[in-house]
Amino acid sequence: MKPWLDWARANPVTLGSGVVAILSVVFLATVNSSGRLFIDQMSRRNQEIRHVRSLLNTPVRVPPAVPDDPEVEINIAVNQAAIDQLSRVYDRMGREYTEIFKLAVEHNRRGHTPMIEGLLPEPADASKPFEVREAYRAAFEAMLGAPTTGAIYPRLNADSPPGPTQINAVLTKITTNYLNNNFFPPKNDMSELNELQMTELNALKGQRLVELLQEKAHSIHLYADTQITSLDFPFDVGAWSKPGLRPRLSQIWVGQLGLWIQQDIARAIALTNHVEDSKASVVAAPVKRLISIRVLPGYVGFQGYRGGVHENAGEPRSRRRIQRQPGPGAAPLSGTASTGHIPDNFSDSPTGRRSNAMYDVVHAKVSLIIDTQAMPVFFENLRIVNFMTILKANVTGVDEYEALRDGYIYGTGDVAQLDLLIETIWLRDWTTKLMPESVRGELGIEPGV
Repeated sequence: MKPWLDWARANPVTLGSGVVAILSVVFLATVNSSGRLFIDQMSRRNQEIRHVRSLLNTPVRVPPAVPDDPEVEINIAVNQAAIDQLSRVYDRMGREYTEIFKLAVEHNRRGHTPMIEGLLPEPADASKPFEVREAYRAAFEAMLGAPTTGAIYPRLNADSPPGPTQINAVLTKITTNYLNNNFFPPKNDMSELNELQMTELNALKGQRLVELLQEKAHSIHLYADTQITSLDFPFDVGAWSKPGLRPRLSQIWVGQLGLWIQQDIARAIALTNHVEDSKASVVAAPVKRLISIRVLPGYVGFQGYRGGVHENAGEPRSRRRIQRQPGPGAAPLSGTASTGHIPDNFSDSPTGRRSNAMYDVVHAKVSLIIDTQAMPVFFENLRIVNFMTILKANVTGVDEYEALRDGYIYGTGDVAQLDLLIETIWLRDWTTKLMPESVRGELGIEPGV
């Protein structure tokens, strides 16, 4: 130990330098360890800061203010309160959607019952397809009849003007009474009358003819041909309902859907004309005459069919797409997700709507005579009845005096012929339960859906 101390006294500078070197090594080791710890802590803190900043400025997609618009992307501060708020918004939207869709289905289905029970989607017995013919044709005749309590179908209280047979019978009676009651002895023929007497007779016949036309006009709410066998019968009645071979279920389904569409149009007319008011008549009714309703074949947007907006609207009924059965492997309609936004296609119609997994789109043409001032009311009633939309409207002037010569009394207002193309919507939530398997297969609807 003494030599070490002697050396230390003799070399104080060397000893000091060594001590400093040793302390420096220890200090540097300590600083290096603390530095790494500090750097690690700063790195973790920076990560936390970046995370916090990301939460303060996170893009989130929220529902649009206008339905059917795309979602809106905004930046928000993500925290539990924001998460809970968004969760409540989407939960509420989900409940509202469920309730709204339920109401829409109920509205779309209301009053649309099968023509006879036990027929669709498959007949309970083999006689049903034959029985439905009579029920189908009777439904159209009933819609033109007078209102009755508890009627299944809307009633239009319609009839034709007095026909030639009725007019001739009335005028013949006037002539006979004039010849028998104004002369003694009675005259046998109009050839025995002088010019003054012929003028008097013609005035009586003209007066009685006007009275006859007025009596008919005040007894009905609408002019329409009520003979189902007539070429001028206004409704679109499928040829399958005539006596003959057993109708196919696909034909019956087309007939059933067509009946529902025409039933809805008739209901809109009945609402417009206040048919329930026994004091009203065609003289003051907004809709004067129903000329025709034609349901266009096929589903809009299916297999390239564009409905009545385009040139293939006049396709013959014998080529109805609904009768072609590609089998159970048929591909579903394009863009038919049952959830989410359904893409519009404005090449198919002005609304952009086309058949998809949620609903089917069918077009119909309507031609009628209407008071021009009442058109907006009729249009609104079409919408109210069952989601019907007017795609095209053509208005043509009517000569009331020429119509009067044909027996039609349209009243004092200005009338016009209105030709419409109407879009109808049918929600599959309830229609698929009534579709025959052949129809479901063609539309690409999976079994059990």
